[in-house]
Amino acid sequence: MIFQQYLPLDKDLRWAAILFWATAHDLLQPLRDRMDLARYSGNIFLSTNGRIGLGLPARDLFPGFRGYSRTFVETIDITNTSQNYFFSCEIIAQAPFCNLKICPAPVHCDYKQEHTSMNLPKGGAVLLHTCRNILQYRLARLNMRHGIFKLLSKTHLS
Repeated sequence: MIFQQYLPLDKDLRWAAILFWATAHDLLQPLRDRMDLARYSGNIFLSTNGRIGLGLPARDLFPGFRGYSRTFVETIDITNTSQNYFFSCEIIAQAPFCNLKICPAPVHCDYKQEHTSMNLPKGGAVLLHTCRNILQYRLARLNMRHGIFKLLSKTHLS
């Protein structure tokens, strides 16, 4: 994987299917980096829902920068995924379903400078969509596959 060129990775991270360059490795770091309280609260709330619902250890499930392994790209199914920001949430949900490892790598972000972030109204839509993905994930685990899980091959599952 090419990740080593950008960040020195420990042994476990080299085998990640999705590598997040996450800002919430230290829970208060985004605030020290000047993330506004509304976005910070929204990110924590969304990530906590996703983490509990999908059984993932990562604190920040909605970072702006990610790396994907070849295994991940060859395993997930994008046939039924959205063609907008929701795509990001949907492929995160497919990873644990396919037993693919997700690992965070700590970074600092400069929220003082001009940047783009999701606005608050869009955050509400993402919350509802994340809840839908979690429900579909839980149903797929019971072998009732709908939506983004409908076409995932059983050969990918261990």
